[in-house]
Amino acid sequence: MRAAVSCVLGLVLAGAAAPGHGADSTERTERVAVTAVTLYPGSASVERTAQVTPGTTEVVFACLSAGLDAQTLRALAPPEVRIGEIRINKVTASTGLDGCRHTGVDDRIRSLEDEKAAVAADQEANEVLAAYLKSLKGAAEDRNGAVTDLRSLGASSEALRRTAEQTFRKRQAFARRIEELDRQLAEAVDERERLNTKNQNYETVVVHVRAERPGEVRLIYQVNQAGWTPTYRAQLDTASGALTIERGALIAQASGEAWSGVRMKLSTAQPRANIAIVAPQSWQVGIAAPVAAKAYAPSGAAMLAAPAPAPAASRAQAATEPLFEASAFQGVYATEYTVASPVTLPGDAQRLAVVLERQPVTAKLTVRVVPREEAAAYLVVESERQPGVWPRGQLVLVRDGAVVGSLPSWSPEDGDHFSIPFGRDDLVRVTSLPKSNFNATSGLFGGRIERRIGNDYELQNLHTAPIALEVLEASPVSTDEQVEVKRVFEPPVSVDGWNDRPGVVAWRQQLAAQGKAHFESEYTIKAPKDARVTGF
Repeated sequence: MRAAVSCVLGLVLAGAAAPGHGADSTERTERVAVTAVTLYPGSASVERTAQVTPGTTEVVFACLSAGLDAQTLRALAPPEVRIGEIRINKVTASTGLDGCRHTGVDDRIRSLEDEKAAVAADQEANEVLAAYLKSLKGAAEDRNGAVTDLRSLGASSEALRRTAEQTFRKRQAFARRIEELDRQLAEAVDERERLNTKNQNYETVVVHVRAERPGEVRLIYQVNQAGWTPTYRAQLDTASGALTIERGALIAQASGEAWSGVRMKLSTAQPRANIAIVAPQSWQVGIAAPVAAKAYAPSGAAMLAAPAPAPAASRAQAATEPLFEASAFQGVYATEYTVASPVTLPGDAQRLAVVLERQPVTAKLTVRVVPREEAAAYLVVESERQPGVWPRGQLVLVRDGAVVGSLPSWSPEDGDHFSIPFGRDDLVRVTSLPKSNFNATSGLFGGRIERRIGNDYELQNLHTAPIALEVLEASPVSTDEQVEVKRVFEPPVSVDGWNDRPGVVAWRQQLAAQGKAHFESEYTIKAPKDARVTGF
């Protein structure tokens, strides 16, 4: 195709003209970069934008991921740029891959090389200074071997000594740093070779257009091997009671493309899910026909049977493992989050953390104790569930600026409230006091057994301020009319059926600074003597 008729935009691989081009076709080597990406739980929608000038007849989008879904491929343009045929060409090792290979490892290699060059320059400058200092040492001796008294130099001699000491100490530090950079470079180069071996195929999309005026052509397509998972960070200031929850995300993609400085959105939708509604089938009830006797098959018939299909697990081994677990998004409505700043995400499955928003939350601080299970108190923050969509994800807990732990799978979507534990409160002392228990049997025939269980707890607040205290205990609940349960609490419990759990009781009260509180429970369980009672 002659240059006067066709203007090709995009990246054309060096030494390989795109199909349909003649020897005199116009070629350009600028890359049509990715401009916007929407990440889904298990895929991504990628958008590339090319500027066209009047007379353009083709736009070439090169080095696209071989995993792009051709059914989702679409080209968009303003009315003055008409879209025609869209053609997909494969790029393999035989047609030249060097122009397409670019991953985050390349950037890391360049960064390490730059750092090594800077360290080497500092090392060379240090050696020049060391040589100069040695020359001063030689000049300090006269021809007769007499040594010049440096004390006559005053403060200058001390400064010279310190400079010499620092110079010779730096030699070893520079050598060790260059050795470490060489090791990191070797690892990065090996990783790049491994990735280049893995990514052996790319796609080139040629879009035929008729441009009457300047405009842009947007190519949009979906790729697999991309996704994100939600993360959260809860920061608590115990002095003020202020709680801030930070929404974030871990993102990654292994498409082989390099996404550099792109506008990015994160969506909870799963566009590849089957959304067809299942229609009910007719329900027929009748009498089945008699089953005919099986005919005898000679032993040789088994040899003529078709081979059994491969097990499902074996067939699935060829499929690539997803980058993230998509089950975190089950049961949530589709929503989108916009990442505030442009994102650079390499195509080699490296994970990147991004912050979506920080949200102050009105919360209540409670010290929770379950003394029968553990003689320890925990600081718990409770709040109403905030509006919006909150998929399940990891929650990192920060209390007064220090990380105290994390919850691997936090589900703020569950219920109208959420409760976050922020570690132990060592200024609340929990003591279990001894209390007598007994078992008894009454009646010789058809008698009953009786068991009495008592608990006595003492809690002391060592804080300099009062605390909101919550003490939990599981009390016995009868599931049979033959089993009789009597419960006595001192003081009376505040809640019976805590968090909709039958039998779980809660004492709630304010405990003054340096104050003490006692909580007692006594349970009497009666049942038939010969019955097999569970839960004892």
